[in-house]
Amino acid sequence: MKNEKISLSFTEGSSDKVYQAELKEVDGGFNVTFQYGRRGKPLQSGTKTKTPATYDDAKKIYDKLVLSKTSKGYAPEDSSVEYAETEKAGESTDFKPQLLNPINNENLEELFNNFSRVYMQTKHDGERRGASINNSEIIASNRKGLRVGLQKPIQDALEKLKDGGFIDTEIDSEDMGDHLVIFDVLKFKGLETKENSFSDRVTYLEKLGEEIKSKKLDNALKVDYPTIADSLEKVKDFVESAKSKNEEGVVFKNGDATYNEGRPSSGGNALKLKFVESATLRVSSITEGKRSVSIEINDNGIWISVGKCTVPANQDIPNPGELIEVDYLYAIKDGALFQPIYKGKRNDLDETAAVISQLKYKKD
Repeated sequence: MKNEKISLSFTEGSSDKVYQAELKEVDGGFNVTFQYGRRGKPLQSGTKTKTPATYDDAKKIYDKLVLSKTSKGYAPEDSSVEYAETEKAGESTDFKPQLLNPINNENLEELFNNFSRVYMQTKHDGERRGASINNSEIIASNRKGLRVGLQKPIQDALEKLKDGGFIDTEIDSEDMGDHLVIFDVLKFKGLETKENSFSDRVTYLEKLGEEIKSKKLDNALKVDYPTIADSLEKVKDFVESAKSKNEEGVVFKNGDATYNEGRPSSGGNALKLKFVESATLRVSSITEGKRSVSIEINDNGIWISVGKCTVPANQDIPNPGELIEVDYLYAIKDGALFQPIYKGKRNDLDETAAVISQLKYKKD
């Protein structure tokens, strides 16, 4: 009885996908876990054994899984990006992220009426990632509060923080694939900071950043230090700078506000300015002979069409029923999205995210 692990890849045309499977001994038996996705991006994690199985049963599951992939054209490769802590993927965690409502350019001046102090950070185009550094382990979570794996360089960097005394520390970040961008500290060496103002939490963010730099971990762990805005002009300059760098957008936070889990019904003390509108949609069908899909959205329980979207040649065509993210200029009432741009699959969301209330319409 021994542990086994295999790394597979599928490259054809513009496709470059990886799949990793592992048979690993744990307390009570053996688990079979897997990770998959596009090379260089955060991989999706999962398990084929909800509870530990006997070696013989787990081995059968593992062999069947590998065979199912190799029969579809996946081939073993000598090396790949390693992920850690994947055997516990899918377990519930305590991470409940603060979610942001949007703001548009026309309302930026209102920030100074509603926020006592305006802090600005870049909005990064990755996957939301909470990470808790405990005595015994590192727990990474997605925006649903489910446990996920981390690329090994990120895991190793967090382990080094733990070894350096950063026990009982929790961060909020964006997983960019090969590194995290840390933008908030929710717990610092045992001190709960969620109830502290954001301006106080910035001091802990800075202390964490100093430790990361001193240990030379900043390739895997990057810190987004906030900028204070004391004028509308400074806000606009920050926004224009982020646009020029092709960032996804800008986040504005009230310096006196605590960390509030979930999303408020409107407004809030943390807002996001996205440079294009974005919507989570469901694929209804694939256009025969073309790289495009029909897309739909939920209007009070009824799925309605919002047009079609071309899928770039360097991305896999999503299947009917899958959720995708689409950028667009504006929506037309009772019509389609204008200039839709396919961004990718949203495996981290469910159909409750694909609602019509998220659409922004063209002004009359």
